[in-house]
Amino acid sequence: SAEPRPVKSNRAKYREEDVPTNIMADPRVARGSTYSLYRNRGGGLPGASTTLPPPPASGSSRMGDPAAAKAAAKKRSWKEKSIYDYRPPANDRDQVDLSAHLIEREVKAVVTEVTTQTDSFEERPETPPYVPKKTGVDMSTQMTADDQPFQFDREVKPLLEVLVHKTLEQSLL
Repeated sequence: SAEPRPVKSNRAKYREEDVPTNIMADPRVARGSTYSLYRNRGGGLPGASTTLPPPPASGSSRMGDPAAAKAAAKKRSWKEKSIYDYRPPANDRDQVDLSAHLIEREVKAVVTEVTTQTDSFEERPETPPYVPKKTGVDMSTQMTADDQPFQFDREVKPLLEVLVHKTLEQSLL
């Protein structure tokens, strides 16, 4: 493929014109109210004309009087078509009777009576108490009064003596 090369042109590399760098000094920028631009053109409204209305036919303005001519021009400018003078067209539609849709219709509901006989219910039996499931093997030993593995008087006597002696010692201190 070919090597890239610059495009040759007869134009100057930089502009030599005196173009203002500040937008406020640029004569191409429109400043001020732009309302008059639309007002003079009719504003694009239907029925708006771009020409001024004819001057009034009354003889109140004097010929040659600049103040009177200025006042008449001012009066004419107020009578020009404005964007606020637009009125929507009148509604020429036929009126439709909507009362059939706005009034509630009364519809009689069909009423029937049906009787049934149900069986009598028996009372629910009382719930038995909960007994957890047994685990392991149950064993039992039967002993008589002579076979007792524990003789109360003989086993408790040393414990009772210690308790009584400790209590007496504490009370004497």
